[in-house]
Amino acid sequence: ARGRGSQMPTIRQLTWVDRSGDVSGTIGPQMNSILDPSISPDGNKVAVRGRQNPGDTDHLWILEGMTANRITSNEGAERHMIWTPDGSRIAYSIQNQGGVSNLYVRASDGSGSDQPIIESEGMHKWYPSWSPDASTVVFHTNNPNTQARDLWYVNMATKEASVLVDDEGIQALARMSRDGRFVAYQSDQDGQMDIYVTTFPESDERWKVSMNGGTWPKWSNNELFYWEGNSLIGVEFSTEGGFNPGRTQKLFTGAHAGMGADNMMTSYNPEYDVTPDGTHFVVVRRLER
Repeated sequence: ARGRGSQMPTIRQLTWVDRSGDVSGTIGPQMNSILDPSISPDGNKVAVRGRQNPGDTDHLWILEGMTANRITSNEGAERHMIWTPDGSRIAYSIQNQGGVSNLYVRASDGSGSDQPIIESEGMHKWYPSWSPDASTVVFHTNNPNTQARDLWYVNMATKEASVLVDDEGIQALARMSRDGRFVAYQSDQDGQMDIYVTTFPESDERWKVSMNGGTWPKWSNNELFYWEGNSLIGVEFSTEGGFNPGRTQKLFTGAHAGMGADNMMTSYNPEYDVTPDGTHFVVVRRLER
């Protein structure tokens, strides 16, 4: 019998599922924590924010086959990793103890060193997203005093940073569309967290995509995905004359995929990613040891 107040430790396993949420395989070992998965362009590897043991600092790991390899040596917490479209580099944030998070990039084979994308004091920089030609990175800032979050982008050549969206409320977790013309993000400007799309590089228009709440937007080539509570939603779209969301389809629940029945997908650290063709997903399954 379990002792009073004790509970079975949960472990995580990154798992491939199809559009019905049915398991088709796993990648990497079981770990104490897995977050922020990013599928490599060739589909063979997944970069994650992970830790092997309770109390470890979260770091960048690359999962392939049944192995997990760490390609960095930073002492700070690493999160929000994402591959460049050609797979040669990975962008992510590093937050050293007592400091704010800044964005860096390094070769995906671990060679070389961390190269700064944007560094400054006072404001967290989270959740990078690449343009298709890797010339630009979209990210969101986080004011540690007010918790305000806004969307920015930085030119990789000049390191010049510009505001993309600073509407009322929170704007976060931006993802550039695969053609580079649009940015999807989540915002609570209407009183609840929902999914919006804007144009890029000038934020000229806003389209509200979700109507019943939405978090964690991700693109395939021809669909936009997000979570409505415990359900993954896929939205077809066209881009003639702007962004035109079409048919909405509920694909599967987190409960069915093993992500947890009470997981409402509300953190700022997504637990899934999607292949470019939209046919497969990686999700973070919760297992009891």
